[in-house]
Amino acid sequence: MHLPGSPSPGEVGGVFAGIVTVLALLGGGVRWLVSWRERRAEARSAKLQRWHEELDARERRLDAEEAERSQRLEDRQGRLEVAYAQLHRENAALRIAFELIAAPLRLREPENPALKQAEEMLKAVFPISPLTPPPMVGLMDQLHKID
Repeated sequence: MHLPGSPSPGEVGGVFAGIVTVLALLGGGVRWLVSWRERRAEARSAKLQRWHEELDARERRLDAEEAERSQRLEDRQGRLEVAYAQLHRENAALRIAFELIAAPLRLREPENPALKQAEEMLKAVFPISPLTPPPMVGLMDQLHKID
């Protein structure tokens, strides 16, 4: 029996169905919101992973380039050291050869212009070290002036 002013069983069922529908919609909305956040977090995570992989690849490439550059510099340094040692030996041999030839010429022709020019050229390239003791410098000057 239905009392006047009270809701009918259809109205109660309709209200109940409406509440269930609203709750279902809210549940769906909450589920969608949670799912959206998860998708967003997964997308961000995937983006960060790609970025990390790109950085790793870049770092490996830079490390390889640096190792190659370092190896080239070491190789070049080795070649330069060999060339320097060769030049040093050649220079010492030329200096000794000059002195072997110049010594007798100083005795015969101390005023020879070619001898003086060669000695000046050598003095310009091989100045006497400032660390050479003064007595030794004096002796070296006397050796050059031997008649």
